[in-house]
Amino acid sequence: MSWRGLWKPEFGEVIDPVWGALVVESLDDLYSFYLQTVADVQALRDCLEAKLDILIDYTREILTNVDLIRQYLHDVERITDLIKFYTALQAPGKGVLTIVVTATTEPKPLYVDELKVRRIIIRVPEDALYLVYIGNADRQDFPLQPAEKLELHVTNPKEVYVRALGEQKIFALFELANV
Repeated sequence: MSWRGLWKPEFGEVIDPVWGALVVESLDDLYSFYLQTVADVQALRDCLEAKLDILIDYTREILTNVDLIRQYLHDVERITDLIKFYTALQAPGKGVLTIVVTATTEPKPLYVDELKVRRIIIRVPEDALYLVYIGNADRQDFPLQPAEKLELHVTNPKEVYVRALGEQKIFALFELANV
């Protein structure tokens, strides 16, 4: 016997009309059960999708916050490095370096190696035969006459270029920074 009191008819047995009505009712109940199960599965699926969407949004928010924290830490590190650098530049110099540079008609850097300085003093000798020009890589328009000196507050002497109207020796003094 089945759950609705149905039985399997024997071969050759006359089927009672009540049996047919029970079959129809059982099929209706099974169909209703099927529809309810489909609705329950869909509701469960919708609930899981909603929770998954919430989880995805929450994960995105966490990752965004992690990225913001990383950016903040990177900015703090950069600012700290800048503070250390400028503090070292403001501290008393660790010494001086003096050099003699030969300026020619072609512009060239005052110093070719890496060097961090607090300031530079450039002096043209009194017996100089040619004008000396100071500037950057593009233009050297600031003239220095014989016996003149110039004080520059530049941190990298490679950025200062010199040239002269002829071959001329000049003196440069670098106050070295504590960097």
